[in-house]
Amino acid sequence: MAEMEGIRSHIRSLNGEEFVSSLTTICDDLQKQHNILTFGFIIYDETTPQYRKLLRDKDYWEALDRISGDKLMVFALSDKVDSRWEGNNTLEFMTAFSSSRSSKTKSYSHLLNEVFDDEVLLVYPSVLFFQVFEGNIYNYRLVPLHRGTVEENFAAVQKLFESIAKVLDQIAPENYQNCREVFELVKDDLLSQKYTMYILKGPKVLADFIGVVRNLLFFA
Repeated sequence: MAEMEGIRSHIRSLNGEEFVSSLTTICDDLQKQHNILTFGFIIYDETTPQYRKLLRDKDYWEALDRISGDKLMVFALSDKVDSRWEGNNTLEFMTAFSSSRSSKTKSYSHLLNEVFDDEVLLVYPSVLFFQVFEGNIYNYRLVPLHRGTVEENFAAVQKLFESIAKVLDQIAPENYQNCREVFELVKDDLLSQKYTMYILKGPKVLADFIGVVRNLLFFA
């Protein structure tokens, strides 16, 4: 556990460019050398300031790091959206903050559209869980989170991470490479707790995912 806290501390010390440039290596090393079984991104936007405050607070992040154990690694990412106006086939690219101009607007995650070719009607914030194997992303599930105060948000994320960590801790080392089975165990546990879960299409190349992450970080 202490070793993983050191790794997480190093990752937090990276600036945006360093993080994106290193993400392939980070995921590969964490999986092969440190037995990370599941990765995740907390996806939020400008309409969820409580989560922005939560995720930028060092104490909250360190607490979530400890809760997530040593088999789960989660990052945070501010997303942009594509907004499709009902009754019109035009797709308009805009920031999430300005997409609330009309009650007839449906917002789609830029990240999910570009990487997964999937127009999921995204609820902000959400957590995208996935596994990495030989440079590809597999078994990704999107779990929407409820909005509330900073404390309520922390409790919700804490409960989610803690639930997944408990499942991963029960996986025997000889089964670490059984990606599908591991993810099915996580999925079944979350569904038993009545979490909503969206299944996306795959597999996808990790490099494509990183390209969109770079775009979100530096051109938002």
